[in-house]
Amino acid sequence: MTGPTEPTFTEHGVDVVLISEAFPTLHPRERLYDDRCVVVASTDTPPDASALDLLTTQPHVVVDTERRVFPYSVLDEKGVDYRIGRLISDFLLVPYLVGRAGGVALLRFRVAAEMRALVGLRIEEFPFPLPGLGIDMVWNPHLGDHHFVAWLRQLLFDAARS
Repeated sequence: MTGPTEPTFTEHGVDVVLISEAFPTLHPRERLYDDRCVVVASTDTPPDASALDLLTTQPHVVVDTERRVFPYSVLDEKGVDYRIGRLISDFLLVPYLVGRAGGVALLRFRVAAEMRALVGLRIEEFPFPLPGLGIDMVWNPHLGDHHFVAWLRQLLFDAARS
């Protein structure tokens, strides 16, 4: 995948493109969203267990995809043994199943913090350094209406903040 191109930004094209920090673009970027990956566990896991202990001893709830989702690749690189306990079809089910059925999962902090109000979750920091998840805005270089850009920019920041 590549970043936005000139054809993306025709005079009648899109106003702004949201793009992960992992993808390059020649256009100027503006940071919209930052988050980090955390380990979530059932509240009935051993309270003195570290995040690494939880990752190696508890069954994992993971989404069934063709490739292992980040940051499982980091665990693989570090030689951390883990056991997949349940494969599911939807990311939205992960925190619910961890909270209700036990085990651990890897989630974005904002999702975990929000879900903790609905289901009991223990949140621990991921035990290895990870790049954050950054989403940037890349504005259409043809936009001349600065009042519109300011309005849309604020609307996007308000949506990302919540």
